[in-house]
Amino acid sequence: MSQTTFPRQRRPALRIAVSAALVCLALTTSPLVAQPKPRVVTSKASPEHTHQLFVGIDLFVPQGTEMLEVRNIVGETTLAKSAAGELNEIDRTTGYRWKLVPKVSDLSATVSDLEYETTYSPASDPQKKWMGRQTNMMNYQQDQLSQGTLMAANLSRGIAALPSQGGQGGPSPEAVERMQAGVNSQIRGHLDEVARVDAITDPDFTAKEQQAQEILNPHDSVRLQFRVSTPTPMAHAFCVALARIRHPNGEIEDINFYKPIGEVGPKPKKVNFLQTGLAPGFEILELKVHLFNNGKELATNLSEKRFQLTTDEARQYLLLDHTANHRGETVPASPVWELAPPELKALDRPGSLDRPLLVNINAKGDFTGFAGSGQLYGPEHEHILRQLVFLPALEDGQAVDSTATINLADYFR
Repeated sequence: MSQTTFPRQRRPALRIAVSAALVCLALTTSPLVAQPKPRVVTSKASPEHTHQLFVGIDLFVPQGTEMLEVRNIVGETTLAKSAAGELNEIDRTTGYRWKLVPKVSDLSATVSDLEYETTYSPASDPQKKWMGRQTNMMNYQQDQLSQGTLMAANLSRGIAALPSQGGQGGPSPEAVERMQAGVNSQIRGHLDEVARVDAITDPDFTAKEQQAQEILNPHDSVRLQFRVSTPTPMAHAFCVALARIRHPNGEIEDINFYKPIGEVGPKPKKVNFLQTGLAPGFEILELKVHLFNNGKELATNLSEKRFQLTTDEARQYLLLDHTANHRGETVPASPVWELAPPELKALDRPGSLDRPLLVNINAKGDFTGFAGSGQLYGPEHEHILRQLVFLPALEDGQAVDSTATINLADYFR
């Protein structure tokens, strides 16, 4: 078998040697080649962490056999949505149920000087009852002194009116003595009553009586106070306090109570309220405060498991959570009211914003313009819509471009 072999190329030794010499010469004579080329580093500011991921609560109110989702609490009325999407007005602000859920907020409110304690309701406060009793006793004491003074004056007038002995020389000593003895007896009775009242109203006696009453009548209320501020103005803030209490029999119970706050802004506002109607003798084991504005919960410095996010991270989280909750489903686009712009949060009422508008929302959750023509809207509508964050429409679980009917007044409902 013949084998083809290729001739071996001969390395040009002379050329290599010359080239190597030139390189060595260049390295020893040229400082520019010997020094490494300086690296250019471009610095870029890190994205600002403007959002908060935290653990908040969703509220529910029982209505018949159904648990309605609480959308807002206005004054003493709860606005709750049924499973069918109907909005119900319920005249109560107690007995809520809740569940812990992760939430995103574009600001962090500050809650400071948080204090709470068990106390008495006005109707059951033994100190107020005792003070009322003392007031009555002091009035009674003053009345006894007045009557004693009046008796002394009547004694003088009575003696002067006694008939004279034998028609001359004034009343007989026996008659005067009998009158004085009767009046003195009455005056001593009034003075004894005044002394008894003095003993009852003595501070030492009062303190001992109060301690005895507190043992016999334990606390039946919670007093809560704190200061709150927000970076931007809020028009309709309220708080929901969650408390875990232990009853005298050892039973543990979770309770909650609501307090309207009203307007809140950068200047700290003091909140102080009393929750009455609890079973006497309970003990507070834990108490947490959740802050809302128009029914949308805000992150605070006291929020649990708080984690800072950039704007892009927050939107990415919301999109992932949205698609995970509606896997394989087809749902319309919807606003993320929790991330409403400051202009909307500061409004007291919707006003001219209350009108349905057909808008285009892309697959990223951005407002891209108004759909169709002939719609009546102002620059304030477009300004707020461009700042709003939307959850995009899903088609079989995939984000898609869509049109949606949006009413900015829904933020208040």
